[in-house]
Amino acid sequence: MGRGGEGETRRGGDGETSWIEIDNSYLSLSFIKNIVSCIFVTITVLLLPLHLFG
Repeated sequence: MGRGGEGETRRGGDGETSWIEIDNSYLSLSFIKNIVSCIFVTITVLLLPLHLFG
């Protein structure tokens, strides 16, 4: 029973790591997109007053 459990845990660990890697890559892409969108919004917010009052 112990050996079977160890094999199952190892298989589960491998599956979890693969899913975690996919999640990390997806999260990193979404994180980069969020940063780019935030920078774009801040630039537009900072430039709008210049256009209005300039």
